[in-house]
Amino acid sequence: MNASDLFDGPWYLRTYPGAAGSGASPALHYLRRGAGSGKDPGPDFDTRAYRRQHPELGSKDNPLVHHLRSRR
Repeated sequence: MNASDLFDGPWYLRTYPGAAGSGASPALHYLRRGAGSGKDPGPDFDTRAYRRQHPELGSKDNPLVHHLRSRR
């Protein structure tokens, strides 16, 4: 996921400053907590919009991971 141009760690920390205090890397925070709470991984990926476009995703499915796996 870090290799994806859709995940932007510095942007994520600026946008969600609480993630910085978690002790986890931005990517790990997004994977463990952020996606499930609707946070975006970067400015070019809208987590909530992706979920609306893909109703087959379960609540525990990560929208960005789904997108990255689907486009291969």
